[in-house]
Amino acid sequence: MNGIPFRRGYLFYGPCRIVFGLALFALSLLEPSFTERELASLFRKLPPRCIVLLEDIDAVGRGR
Repeated sequence: MNGIPFRRGYLFYGPCRIVFGLALFALSLLEPSFTERELASLFRKLPPRCIVLLEDIDAVGRGR
């Protein structure tokens, strides 16, 4: 609204991922070859409990 972009960032600190035994997966959404179908397929392959870091989510769809 009002031309102000919405953005939220999180800074994780400490050993929480290791303490809880969660795998960490990082995915850059700037990859031009990704389709929605491929993204859905990747998410189906994730373990039930994990952390997914979506990089550059604010740039999704730009330039396509």
